[in-house]
Amino acid sequence: MAQHTTRALLVGVSQYSNQSGQGNLPAVKNDLAKMAKLLASPQGVFQPDHVKTLLDSDATGRRIREEVEALVGAATEDETVLLYFAGHGKQASSEFVFVPYEGLVNAVELRWLRQQFEACRSKRALMFLDICQAGGIVNRSAAPQAIRRQLRAFGGEGRIILAACTQSQSSYEEPTGAHGYFTRALLEGLQGKARNQQGVVTPNSLHDHISYALQSQLGPHQTPVMAGEIVGTMVLMHQPAHPSGQSPRNSSPPHSSTQRRELLMLSNHFIEVESAEHQGEVWTISTGALSRDAEVLVNNLVRSRKSVPFVYHNTPCDGSVLQPKTTRKQGQTYMTFGFRRGDDQRRGFDAGYSGHGRSYTAQDIREIKAEIVLGIKQPDRHDDVLSFAFRGDLRTYRSPLLTYLQKNGVTADSLEQVRLIVMYELYKHGAVDEVVTLKLEPQGKNAVRIHLVGQRQPQYHHGAPDRLEVSGVAHL
Repeated sequence: MAQHTTRALLVGVSQYSNQSGQGNLPAVKNDLAKMAKLLASPQGVFQPDHVKTLLDSDATGRRIREEVEALVGAATEDETVLLYFAGHGKQASSEFVFVPYEGLVNAVELRWLRQQFEACRSKRALMFLDICQAGGIVNRSAAPQAIRRQLRAFGGEGRIILAACTQSQSSYEEPTGAHGYFTRALLEGLQGKARNQQGVVTPNSLHDHISYALQSQLGPHQTPVMAGEIVGTMVLMHQPAHPSGQSPRNSSPPHSSTQRRELLMLSNHFIEVESAEHQGEVWTISTGALSRDAEVLVNNLVRSRKSVPFVYHNTPCDGSVLQPKTTRKQGQTYMTFGFRRGDDQRRGFDAGYSGHGRSYTAQDIREIKAEIVLGIKQPDRHDDVLSFAFRGDLRTYRSPLLTYLQKNGVTADSLEQVRLIVMYELYKHGAVDEVVTLKLEPQGKNAVRIHLVGQRQPQYHHGAPDRLEVSGVAHL
């Protein structure tokens, strides 16, 4: 691993001042201690003497501001910067705030945090927010919609916010008080459960792991939110896929010429991705070795300028391919090409329907669409209302998941490929705009257990996205 300076500031309040009027949060003390230990471990990218912790009486409003300003002021472009906050969060008048040790009297505004975050010169800046409102078990609620609103315009590159829950939810501590559910999943992800196929933990792989963990434990009651933009690959932790002892601090992520890479779907082809950068509406993709068919496809799409399906990570869309650059190494062809996302045509419907003795809400229709695409539900093929909402004749529609797996079998490769196919199909039919989590787990040779969490922005107002969750088994 290349040696560069790293800086982390971990802030938490487990036991508030008696005059604060705030309830205590037993889990925060454990959360901070475990986070500090993990970041400074041999698998981490943070030097131990650059991980600073402010806990309880050290986490006053004045001290928090001083330390954040000092960290931001000292950081350079080549450094990795991480901020972590755990404790109570409130909405005070029109401001969303983190509640320090002394209470609301000296609260730290998220608007101010946003300004500091934007001012940071680091190209790799992260913020984890597990902040709270009191209520329920011990409710830790931030308002991630406010976070998205206040932190949506990042300066520089590689700035990521990962928040514990959505605007309308609380973020819970475990009944034992050992950890918050969010931070436990965060820690487990960093310790290796969120590692990707290259043996490293990235913001995307971490978000996927946390989403799945929270849905498994809390169902629809807590959904994490990630906001920001990544240019290139941001490595948070090095975690070898096999337990071979501690990795030396200066080791590099495992890599070999036969290493399995991430896939993207372009039109009807799957392409291995060496690296991908995203800025605005344009992706820049560097491929692994291309087949002749894939090379011809990319060149033809550039010439035709037509809009085609594209799926990478959890992002399905339509768009056009930009001028590629081709290189040849040891008899293999590689490409770097751009992909510009097109203007989204509104898909699906935001209204309920009734007819022929049947009634559906808009949410009913989205759920049924998802179940049909995923092969969980066999539709009533003579339901004219549903056929109209589906924008197709259900008498001839066949789940792409079932079709693909019946043809190719249930293998690791086929599951990875069909995952991209169905994400685009869910987007195409308006079930979701964004896939938060899509897990496909084989159940023997003839069945797949499916868990989908997605979001769809309402068409007629600018509130929080509508959330969709579907689980079930598809039988081949």
